[in-house]
Amino acid sequence: GPEPALTQASRASGSCASLHGCGVPQVFTVPPGVNVEEHDAERTRLAVQKFADMMIFGVRLRLAVEGVGVLLVTAALDRRLSTLTFSSNGIRKKLPLRLVRGVVVERQEFCPGEDDHLWHVCLELEGDQLCTFVFDGPEASREASYLGGCLHVLLLEAAAPDGCPREEEGYAGKGGNGTDIASLATRTPPEEQDPMNETPNSTR
Repeated sequence: GPEPALTQASRASGSCASLHGCGVPQVFTVPPGVNVEEHDAERTRLAVQKFADMMIFGVRLRLAVEGVGVLLVTAALDRRLSTLTFSSNGIRKKLPLRLVRGVVVERQEFCPGEDDHLWHVCLELEGDQLCTFVFDGPEASREASYLGGCLHVLLLEAAAPDGCPREEEGYAGKGGNGTDIASLATRTPPEEQDPMNETPNSTR
């Protein structure tokens, strides 16, 4: 059950929990009670907080690697929520979130009869690079929406000045609609993805 992981999480305080093997990272799942079509800003905030806590401890995710295929990696966020670290077979790679230009959640199209429960969460990086997480199975859509939506919110918060009172706009979406977590990470024109272009008072 989940009990040992919880005790390990408290004992192995901080980022060493997953990266040094003294804690066992959990497989990435949507926590009970989280609605990925959430429209309420406060509940969205709580969902993102749960996501951050889970990511700081470390989760198992499947990462598409060019020329290799799909690797099972441990992904962990640092406590400042500024850097993703991937580790697999002793190899570690860091991805500063400031390099992420956008988050796209998309369903993969298949020929009829093939497994159609395959979703990708693509982090669009500087220099036209992509970092792609792969989800399959019956919960793939929810898991991809949760990962993509929460990462999108964290990116918005990282880009906003500390204590910025306008951070709610990140949950409300551009123009005040599409406030659910799932829609936060779907395709947005690049010019709308740049938080520096936001005007403080005329977002409606």
